[in-house]
Amino acid sequence: MARILHHWRGPLHLTGWLALFGLILLNGDDSYYLARLQTQILWAGSALLALMLLASVLRTARAPMPAQPPGAGWSVLGAVSAFAPLTLFLITGVTTLTLNSASFSAPGARAAQSARIAFNAAHPPPLPADGYYDLNLVALYGQREIPAPIPARVVGKLSHITPEQAQRHLPNHAGPIAMLYRHAIACCAADATPVGVILEGEAVAQLNAQPGNIWISVEGMARDGGQQPRLILLDVQHWREVEKPAKPYLYWLNPDSQ
Repeated sequence: MARILHHWRGPLHLTGWLALFGLILLNGDDSYYLARLQTQILWAGSALLALMLLASVLRTARAPMPAQPPGAGWSVLGAVSAFAPLTLFLITGVTTLTLNSASFSAPGARAAQSARIAFNAAHPPPLPADGYYDLNLVALYGQREIPAPIPARVVGKLSHITPEQAQRHLPNHAGPIAMLYRHAIACCAADATPVGVILEGEAVAQLNAQPGNIWISVEGMARDGGQQPRLILLDVQHWREVEKPAKPYLYWLNPDSQ
């Protein structure tokens, strides 16, 4: 058995890595923590590993079974088979492919304005027919200032706030409040940062009766809270429960993500 396992160690090694990458891709798990470029690299790399696996199987099947395990040594295919999967894993798991030093040099660079809606709170575009701009939390916090309340529709997870937390966030605020939040990432879940707005208004009493961490779509008027660190408040006018988005993370470098 030891001789058989040693003889087929190359194909077995590649099969294990392909099973891991296949589990990520076929289950759609990549959408939770990989940027689009990383997913494309993972698909291309997995296809290359599949070809390498085929070559390794053919090579191993044609080679005679040794009487005893051979001594140390590397073939070109063996070396590539050993290091290529690990390299692919590092690229997709811990990557800075979408970042460079300039990405963090300018204030607000990670929260650029939305490409889908060229939104500038100081000079807003024509209001949509339904009366609300579809904005995400990155696009809201990307505004250097909000001179007047913005009619916004925002999707996120509901989080209840205790009285102690309310006093810490807004010490002089009266009335019920809650929080709408999502995680934003630069490249993968390792750098996920929660981004949230404080929900206020009469409708918040209904929200506080709902279970926490449900996904909701909220329509209301967004304004600067005038706090440090900066907080944006949303006066809730309408809300409804929605399905969890296919890609729950927002992207700092792609404010158009929803």
